[in-house]
Amino acid sequence: MHSDKQGFSVLTNLMEKPFKILLVDDNKELEANFLDILESRGFHATGVTNGKEAIDLTRKTCFDLALVDIRLPDILGTEVVEEITKISPTTEFIYITGHASLDTTIKAVKQRCVISYETKPVDVDRLLFTIWQIKRRKLAEEALNEAEERYRVVTETANDAIICLKSPGIICLWNHKAEEMFGYPANFTLGHNLCNLVFSENYYKEICNCVYHFFETGEGLASRKITELSALRKDGTEFPIEISLSSINVGRERQLVIIVRDMTEHIQAKKTIERMAYHDSLTELPNRTLFKDRLSMALEYAHRHGERLAILFLDLDRFKMVNDSLGHAVGDQLLMAVARRLANFTRKSDTVARFGGDEFTLLLTEISHPEDVTKIADKLIDCIRKPLTLVNHELNITASIGIAFYPQDGKDAETIMRNADAAMYHAKESGKNNYKLYNKDISKKVFHETTQTHYLHKALEREEFLLYYQPQVNIHTGEIHGLEALLRWQHPSKRLLSPLDFIPFAENTGLIFPITEWVLRTGCKQICAWNEKGLPPVNLSVNLSAYTFWQENFIESIIQVLDDSGLNAQRLEAELTESILMHHGETTIATLNNLNKLGINISIDDFGTGYSSLANLKKFPIQRIKIDKSFVQDVTADSNSAAIVMAIIAMAKSLNLNVIAEGVETQEQLAFLKEHGCREVQGYLYSKPLPAEDIEVLLKNGAFFHYSGS
Repeated sequence: MHSDKQGFSVLTNLMEKPFKILLVDDNKELEANFLDILESRGFHATGVTNGKEAIDLTRKTCFDLALVDIRLPDILGTEVVEEITKISPTTEFIYITGHASLDTTIKAVKQRCVISYETKPVDVDRLLFTIWQIKRRKLAEEALNEAEERYRVVTETANDAIICLKSPGIICLWNHKAEEMFGYPANFTLGHNLCNLVFSENYYKEICNCVYHFFETGEGLASRKITELSALRKDGTEFPIEISLSSINVGRERQLVIIVRDMTEHIQAKKTIERMAYHDSLTELPNRTLFKDRLSMALEYAHRHGERLAILFLDLDRFKMVNDSLGHAVGDQLLMAVARRLANFTRKSDTVARFGGDEFTLLLTEISHPEDVTKIADKLIDCIRKPLTLVNHELNITASIGIAFYPQDGKDAETIMRNADAAMYHAKESGKNNYKLYNKDISKKVFHETTQTHYLHKALEREEFLLYYQPQVNIHTGEIHGLEALLRWQHPSKRLLSPLDFIPFAENTGLIFPITEWVLRTGCKQICAWNEKGLPPVNLSVNLSAYTFWQENFIESIIQVLDDSGLNAQRLEAELTESILMHHGETTIATLNNLNKLGINISIDDFGTGYSSLANLKKFPIQRIKIDKSFVQDVTADSNSAAIVMAIIAMAKSLNLNVIAEGVETQEQLAFLKEHGCREVQGYLYSKPLPAEDIEVLLKNGAFFHYSGS
């Protein structure tokens, strides 16, 4: 029904096209009369009085129909018809004549392009009816030709194989894509039974039953899709396909249309995507996600069958040294070499995965005795430490392994993995190049330190650090002049940790260097991002650890961060503790001077806790002093705290230094500070430390607080 409607629509559109008629007659009165009649009936008619004019006009205009007098003043009408036919083969003709010889009449009737023969005087109604019938037929033929051409283009340019079958499954259409897909040319397949030609034995019966049922019952077939099939090419190779079946009526015959899609690329792409999602791109080992899935399934099986399994966490010792000294390319090759060794070492029933960085995990199932696992761990250590030659470098790498068992060390995936991870870190703390079993008797302190430090190693890699910002406010105007960057750690335990909870571990392990660089880089980029949005300009204050400050390439790393971020150095303030100033005198002064040369401001953090003398302060190129919050909190209740705060403010004024008080929480504290000349504060009275998105809201509102004390 749908195709019938489409055909009717096409024909209707064609009927609206102009139907051009050429009238060739030397009787001008008859010509004029006929032209008026034809034009009044909606035809486009043109008249000429001789054969030569008719032929010349045809070279310029293509006519659908020509009414030709057999006898013309220059040449016979039959000759005109022959010439016009050569120029326009689609033009049809009606002869109109009052007299003609018998030979001429016979010749005219024999011409195939001549539709009718009318004698004068002409029966106008009959002639008009004949013309109308010709028009309908020609337009129907044109519509059919258009439909056939459209059908041919669609079938021959389709990306899928299109096959039509007639009863009892004989191929009557085989498009170009089918030729490419199956390897058979169309002239070979036409007349063959489809089922005997392309379907593999596994799916032969299913497809053939469907085809034979359709033709035997004569029942209509709703559109149906069959997936997960395979077919055979001419050369015998098998490939995956998906087919869609539907029925059509061709005249009185019902045919079956089969659209075949080659699924080879689709299936390969799906496998590639799945592999990328579940495998490590460097080593091609299962990744963390796939390992966890397999561990969960193994735990369910072990629980049902009362079996034991083991998790081994393996971390390469001093891998960072290889990366730093020989480069990441060598480091990557080392990881791939270790991955190959582990894959060759384990059984097919086991899983070895790259968990991230230089850490690998092994899942060992069907464990009879714990001793079996320790023997495996010993062999693994020996396997890893065999010398490797990579890019003309001979490397001797070792590994530390932590082992946890199900069910005694954990009954769920997270617990057993955490305990294996802790045992591995304990192996590192015990001298590396060994293994340790998870032991519940490890003291809580050791366990906390080892796990925290280990997780800290992974925090940068896993992007677990966050920056919060606390506004620094002008007491008199309420304007936000600066932001102190405060580090937070989204710990794997889901707790948000402050620097006091983990910075000591970072300093002891040397991780303070990359962490500080991350804070600087992230904070500088954020300030620049706000500047690009047109938000009010603010300065950034960053706390620097003594370990970082005394690092050999400290100044170079600062310059690199500023270059990469594009931040003006004058927008950056380095906050240092008094303890830094009291050590490494000349070296410290030289580093501070280098910071000043870059344009970076220097602030002394927690001032007052170290009781620095005025003489000491005069040595250093600093711009601001920050009063420690311990004094600010007691400033209205303790006279000693009040005296210290007043002395610090007075000292700062005498040295032309700015002063800022931190930890301001009450209006009374704010009033005291304002009264004694402190210009800037930060604390919960104005705002607690906020994530970047909340700070952005403050800046969009004008970077202004509407109260500044009384």
